[in-house]
Amino acid sequence: MATERIYPAGDGAIAWIEVNTDNVGTNHYLRVDDPYGSYNDASSDALYANAGNVDIYTMANVAAMGAGDTATDLTVYLRIQSPIGSSETMQVSYSLNGTDWTQIGTNIVLNEISYTEYTRTVSGLSLSQGDVNNLQIKIQRTAGSNDIRISALSVLVTYTEAGGSAIPVFMHHLNILAGN
Repeated sequence: MATERIYPAGDGAIAWIEVNTDNVGTNHYLRVDDPYGSYNDASSDALYANAGNVDIYTMANVAAMGAGDTATDLTVYLRIQSPIGSSETMQVSYSLNGTDWTQIGTNIVLNEISYTEYTRTVSGLSLSQGDVNNLQIKIQRTAGSNDIRISALSVLVTYTEAGGSAIPVFMHHLNILAGN
């Protein structure tokens, strides 16, 4: 098994609000694409949502996963908070075509005043490199009356590498050249 982490590379639908401007704005993916473990939680780099708001992110293409490899798990990492600390909820879903959405895990119930990392995993998949390169993540505010904020989003792709790497072929050619 191998893994590769990917980040938002574009916006689908956007409805969340920029914390520092109080406007919907544009380029939301730039506000949540912080490298894993190096977060910027400043108001100028975060978004918030009211009930029902949805943001959709187009994820970057996988670079390490090969054309014959198969993705088996997707783990979504979110850095989010509920500034009031009340039971706000949100839903995380994925799509490979922008139309059919599958919820990942249960709704997230936020009770943390400070930013906290939450994960949701979907396992047992059989996705090609092309499937993963079409991945979109939808973050939807589902319940509550107070704002929730997001400052980072990434997806850890777990995949199985295809058999028959170049090393055995190379060794085979060496054996032919050696007369074996």
